[in-house]
Amino acid sequence: MWNSWQSRHVRSGEDKARLVRSADIPRAIEDFQRHAPELVLIDVRPKKCYFADMPFDYLSYFLDDPRFVSIWSNYEKVAELDEAYLYRRTGGRAE
Repeated sequence: MWNSWQSRHVRSGEDKARLVRSADIPRAIEDFQRHAPELVLIDVRPKKCYFADMPFDYLSYFLDDPRFVSIWSNYEKVAELDEAYLYRRTGGRAE
């Protein structure tokens, strides 16, 4: 996901969050449509070390996009682990 320029020049958690917001929704939608993963594990820790311990809720972020909402409607939570939730695909492949 990160190229060498980004690794050298994107330092702060806010910069990383901004970059994720600009690139990852289209990539996630494409991946879900292409691969339709059977299982999805989502980090639910309030603060993410990748974002310099800034709060970031992956699922809420992606669910702001109606295309992802449609894809995610094919998944259900099947387990709550200490720091992650496990979801399983219930429906067909994402459109």
